[in-house]
Amino acid sequence: MFESASSKKIAVVTGGAGFLGSHLSDRLIAEGFRVIAIDNLVTGSRDNIAHLAGNQDFKFVRHNVSEFIFIPGRVDYVFHFASPASPIDYLELPIQDREDLQHLRTSHATKGWSGRSGVY
Repeated sequence: MFESASSKKIAVVTGGAGFLGSHLSDRLIAEGFRVIAIDNLVTGSRDNIAHLAGNQDFKFVRHNVSEFIFIPGRVDYVFHFASPASPIDYLELPIQDREDLQHLRTSHATKGWSGRSGVY
């Protein structure tokens, strides 16, 4: 997704168009990361990441992370925030747990892993 020549760390943020994921993406970019945000937009919104359009350090992929996805190239960190935060949404849309995203963690040399948005 990004040129491999860059020394910037690359982070995947699932739920990247949601409230927490979009703010995390902002922070990571401000800290010098490149971010691949993945979201199916069921509860997230493009409005949350519109200001990042055209940013060379940000890529958005519309995808349901409970289904396999191949991310080409290096990934240094995975932050999993793809989960409806509202208890009502969560009951209607039970989301994947970390095991369902095992392919992201094991297909790359991931150095970090985070819990989903339900931690708050």
